Amino acid sequence: MWGTVRFDLTIATVLLVILVHGCVPTTPTSPYSRRTPRVPTLVEDQKTDLLIKEMRAHEGDATPVLHQQKPVVAKSVALIWSPEKTPALKDLLLRSSTVTINTILLELSDKQLKKSAQTASNALLNDPLFGWIDSAQKMGFRVFLITPFRFATGYAETSFTKEVDIFDPAVKKRLLSFYRDIVRYPLNGVYVNDISYGIKEGMTPYAIATYQDLFSERLQTASLRFAGLRSRHITKLLNEIWAEIQLGSSEIEFGISVPEILLMDPTKGLIETSLDYLELKEAQFDFYVVGSMESGAQRVSESLLKYGKLEKVWFYRTRKETIISLLEMPIQGVIGTAP
Repeated sequence: MWGTVRFDLTIATVLLVILVHGCVPTTPTSPYSRRTPRVPTLVEDQKTDLLIKEMRAHEGDATPVLHQQKPVVAKSVALIWSPEKTPALKDLLLRSSTVTINTILLELSDKQLKKSAQTASNALLNDPLFGWIDSAQKMGFRVFLITPFRFATGYAETSFTKEVDIFDPAVKKRLLSFYRDIVRYPLNGVYVNDISYGIKEGMTPYAIATYQDLFSERLQTASLRFAGLRSRHITKLLNEIWAEIQLGSSEIEFGISVPEILLMDPTKGLIETSLDYLELKEAQFDFYVVGSMESGAQRVSESLLKYGKLEKVWFYRTRKETIISLLEMPIQGVIGTAP
């Protein structure tokens, strides 16, 4: 009898379990529900933030902006903007490549550069340069200012000449004064281009005196020794410019242009431009921009690899390459041009 009762209880228990299981919903046993949520990396968060900024900047605008519809890239992809010629940045973006742009290089006339640099501190907000920087940054872009080396050497002069004596103490004073004034603006970076100093213009009284004091010999004709002296002096000037910028803001990136000839034929490049890429690279600037590249990006990159990695190098896009193909190379950035 007891065995019969125990059997009946077992059956009742089973029936109760079946009944409850049918009435109470169970938790899904999906393999994904048990995984620990993946935490986005800092880089991914930054990319997402940038994309959101770009989208928010154009909310309510019926006109699509090409750069906001593409994936965000980690490398610097820059576009040159000359606001005196194309006042609306949006117009430039609509004509640009469909690859995401994350950096704007501001290109201004010498007249505007001088005016902006000489603007009183209490009037910066009313200067056009401040407005251009502000409009681009509100769209999520970093803004770098292009500063021609030769313009800066003649800064604050009443008359401008292409002949420059970099050994003249007054030139150094003008250079540092210009960069001290220009970094009062909320820039993300400064890019110095048009850097070269030929043999002919290098034969100045200040240069000759410096050479003779250093080597205790008279300088009769241009020589590799004199070219090396000019190169070291330019590198020293660039280092002093960088230091001046850092005093204004340690957050501003600093980059310089490097002529193609300096990489393809270092000796000829040294004589013609007074630049030595190895010396410039040892200065540890934030980035180095290679322009023209008539030899092609592949050949230029092979030459650059002789000096080490390409991680701080930017290439200008030429007709021979696309921005996408350049971004696949181990370089830091690409500068495109709008049609």
